[in-house]
Amino acid sequence: AQEISMQMENASKLQNEISKLIDVAHPSGPYFLGTEMCYVDVQIAPWIVRMRRVLTPYRGWPEPEAGSRWASWVDAIENNPHVKATTSTDDLYLDSYERYAGV
Repeated sequence: AQEISMQMENASKLQNEISKLIDVAHPSGPYFLGTEMCYVDVQIAPWIVRMRRVLTPYRGWPEPEAGSRWASWVDAIENNPHVKATTSTDDLYLDSYERYAGV
């Protein structure tokens, strides 16, 4: 959505859905079920990466609150060597999504 009001509404919905995942995740993680990456982590990893690399610069998506369960999950995903090995550069994400961002 290019309209600011729709962007804000959709961001709020996304944050609510992420909160639901966090509510049922392992309490200390860092991954969804604990210390090892599982299928849920594999499925959400590309979206976590895109949130930081695309939604943050283009839509003002907030960084996870320091010390939160969401922050530990995001950090675990972002620093996982398998995720890192299959993730494009920040510049490639920015370039790829620029035309959709309406900038």
